[in-house]
Amino acid sequence: MIALTHITFAVATSLMLGAESTTTIALVGIGSLLPDIDHPRSTVGMIFSPISIYLNKKVGHRTLTHSLLLWVPLNLIGLYFYKPLFFITMGAISHLVLDSWNVSGVMLFNPFSEKLFVLAGRNYRIRSGSRSELILIVIFLFMSLMMGHVNKLGGARIIIQTTMASYNMAYENYLKKGLNISYIEGKLRFPNGYIKEGRWLVIGKNSRYMELTILDESTDELIKIYQDAEFLKAVLKPTKDKWETIKVSVPMKLKKGTVYFKSGKNWRKAAAGSTVYGYIIYRDYIELTEFEKSYDY
Repeated sequence: MIALTHITFAVATSLMLGAESTTTIALVGIGSLLPDIDHPRSTVGMIFSPISIYLNKKVGHRTLTHSLLLWVPLNLIGLYFYKPLFFITMGAISHLVLDSWNVSGVMLFNPFSEKLFVLAGRNYRIRSGSRSELILIVIFLFMSLMMGHVNKLGGARIIIQTTMASYNMAYENYLKKGLNISYIEGKLRFPNGYIKEGRWLVIGKNSRYMELTILDESTDELIKIYQDAEFLKAVLKPTKDKWETIKVSVPMKLKKGTVYFKSGKNWRKAAAGSTVYGYIIYRDYIELTEFEKSYDY
């Protein structure tokens, strides 16, 4: 396969897996060329000509540099110790996958085995530089553009969640957002049968599984999902803003600001003059006092 095929396949694959950072995508693309460093006429081989010529004379083409036994250990090292190496080696592994679709196949376990691995029967393998390979490039480019657009919308998972409007998916997505301030848009059904459509601020998860506390900002009321109401439809809308947090082990007086705090199993809202304790989240400036002491945050 030619360099452009490997790059477009690696980029399309990384985007399908949710890569968003330009640096990450670039590292995967660069890594997709590295196995061909054993071929002096390849793109990477011409850049690093002395190394490429040496490797080609010593081990030949599609041997050691096309082996999983080289790239998988490096991939694991990168996963745990150096993320750029992880992304580079992911690109290299994508190279091996694509070359397995080539007419020649790949010795994935070289030097311990010279068995060739192929992804398809001979009539369905892709010859390097053929019209079939050009068609593949066009397909991979289209996939890259499509997945890039999907990722800008929040990723395939967000699109599915928006379409299905499932509370379970909204809850799981909320957990992944950490301290990002998030809202849920959808429909709530209350025990009396009343259904309300709107947008609620997510305060935090409760002690029970799948249970959240949300705030109806129009009524300033805290609502516990499943206890006070349940979502018929729910789509998480995270923001880029984050909650500020603090933990206090003794009751303190809130002198300025508004906070939400969790003591025991339940979330509560507190305004200036209230006593707070436990895990506290807030958005703006607050001031807490303890006896004669004062703490600004």
